[in-house]
Amino acid sequence: MVADPDNPLVLDILTGSSTSYSFFPDKPITQYPHAVGKNTLLIAGLQARNNARVVFSGSLDFFSDAFFNSAVQKATPGSKRYSQTGNYELAVALSRWVFKEEGVLRVGAVSHHRVGELAPPNAYTVTDLV
Repeated sequence: MVADPDNPLVLDILTGSSTSYSFFPDKPITQYPHAVGKNTLLIAGLQARNNARVVFSGSLDFFSDAFFNSAVQKATPGSKRYSQTGNYELAVALSRWVFKEEGVLRVGAVSHHRVGELAPPNAYTVTDLV
């Protein structure tokens, strides 16, 4: 997937590094890859105008037990080693968002009326002060 700054509905959740690209790993590169650098979306979310939500992941392995429980370390020599990845926490946060358990604005106890009145009218006009 490729980032599109002109689309306000797409959320860049996890992007590739500046040196990343997306292509077939078993084939020689014969043309310029479509997804290159930080425009490569590894995980993206989309919230449609009707508030429907979906998450796209570039890898099913991201959600596997092996990737949840594996130790990680940066490639830099002497860098800190972590006992497990943050994949599990991210997967839980993504599922809570996509199923609208978090990140939802809810409105309750809405009341409205004209200034100086206590009950709402059947209809308002443009000049009414609410």
